[in-house]
Amino acid sequence: MPVKKITNEILNTELLNPYPTNPRKHTDDKVNNFAQYVKSLSSETSTGMIDQIIIDENNMILAGHKRALAALKNNITTVDCRRVIGLTESEKRAYIIANNQFTFDSEWDYELLKVELTALKSEDVELTTLGFKNDDFNNDIPLDDFEFKPPNENPPETLKPIQLIITFTSEEDQKKLFDELLERGYKVKA
Repeated sequence: MPVKKITNEILNTELLNPYPTNPRKHTDDKVNNFAQYVKSLSSETSTGMIDQIIIDENNMILAGHKRALAALKNNITTVDCRRVIGLTESEKRAYIIANNQFTFDSEWDYELLKVELTALKSEDVELTTLGFKNDDFNNDIPLDDFEFKPPNENPPETLKPIQLIITFTSEEDQKKLFDELLERGYKVKA
């Protein structure tokens, strides 16, 4: 059954009902980190809550459990919600899982991420407030050498080697590409 109606509302935070069998876990540590980040965005006229919480006709949270917990932790009494009316119970279950899965279904462009994190670091933004763990990067090295460590999404036993043959016109070009690929973390042979 398609969605019948979607409305935007401001709702008292205490009226929100977490989905009782939400399979996405939010540890206290993660909620505290996110609450701190939200607080860093707040001002005299804004709570810092940018994203809406998605709810159904009974105020049950379909997306935004961590946002709701952060709001409660920061004593934010009202939050922006998007109310979705007309989903069946099965569609709600599927939406909750799909919303969480699709969030993690994308990959980082690590070169662009490095550019963005470098810019933020130069503006004195504490990078750990962005949800990364301390061991994701080393804050002690100069940003010219800033190196973000991508997660190893493919354990070594599942990687399949691919052979690539490149013909160079000079040994200098070969060395340059060889060094660049090594720097990017590729295993290369000459």
